[in-house]
Amino acid sequence: MADTVRGTTEAMMLAGPVWSIPLAGGRVEIPSSIDSIRAHLTGKRLAAFDAAVADTPAKHLLYVLLDHSLPADAEDLDPATVARLRSGDFTGVLDDDGAPVIPSDPPPVDGELVPSVWTVDEYDGEPPTEFPSTIAGIRNGLAGEGLAEFAQEIGRTAAHHLALELFRWSYPAEQQAKDNHAFDRLAAQHDAPSTARQTRTGS
Repeated sequence: MADTVRGTTEAMMLAGPVWSIPLAGGRVEIPSSIDSIRAHLTGKRLAAFDAAVADTPAKHLLYVLLDHSLPADAEDLDPATVARLRSGDFTGVLDDDGAPVIPSDPPPVDGELVPSVWTVDEYDGEPPTEFPSTIAGIRNGLAGEGLAEFAQEIGRTAAHHLALELFRWSYPAEQQAKDNHAFDRLAAQHDAPSTARQTRTGS
């Protein structure tokens, strides 16, 4: 059975970031980025993958990529391991550097409605802010070189890093500027009493 797994892996001719997963008594390297998975799909499977990747909230994208990167016969060869991976238990999964892959979020629960936006809670008098958490939503706010750079960077990012990269791309520059201003103001308020005490005591 392990020979079958190795044969499946060699046939995939992987390029780009990979995960090494335990499967059927052996180890298999599978593609872990959007572009490397797309390279092995055609027709309706490619269209379905592209649609799911575009519209899935960032926290669950890892599981979309997992489902499309597993060898076609993985569930027949080792159903227990496949079920474990799909449940969010990535024990034994390694990245390109041999480091353990640890999902930042569990998979979606059946019937769970996951919003397609992130929300930054209100603080320091500022109202809550929403910004897109899907690739399609982020694309809508980009154009020209920014859109091309986004597509290139997201396409080659390993799945377990995608949520963080999408958050970085989605977070509006003007919101970041507001946050920095608010944090600076809070820091100044925090330091002010200390300065006043030092002045009063002659320090």
